Amino acid sequence: MLKAHSLARVYFVPVKRSPFKSSSPLASAKDRLAMLNLALAGHPAFMVSSCELQRPAPSYTAHTVRFFRQKFPGAELCLMMGKDALRQFGKWKNSDFIRKECRLISIPRIGGISSSKIRARLASGRALPKKNLPGTVERYALKRKIY
Repeated sequence: MLKAHSLARVYFVPVKRSPFKSSSPLASAKDRLAMLNLALAGHPAFMVSSCELQRPAPSYTAHTVRFFRQKFPGAELCLMMGKDALRQFGKWKNSDFIRKECRLISIPRIGGISSSKIRARLASGRALPKKNLPGTVERYALKRKIY
């Protein structure tokens, strides 16, 4: 991913609550941050930012883009999203601003499984292939009975 798109680093940003959803995520912010850090361990170019968790809900990408623009003035910002999110991008708040500030990158779904299916499998206690979820994250989620 880094080489394919000439990226120096990638920030993963968990949302407080999506404006397209009426409820907050099932996992707490603390647990989602912990799982992201576990998933990204050993990948120094992959970073976690809690900037959206520190703002009131809902989380708007335009605010996050402004945050990273202030943090990295003059840098090229890229926004990676799945094809399903890209299809809905025109409905996002300030999508023109985001498009102006960022290069949009569409990424494929890893292993062809959605996050809701991953959560359902965790809730039922069924194991997941490593390509879908690192073992450290799976063990953390199962131990804490998050889903």
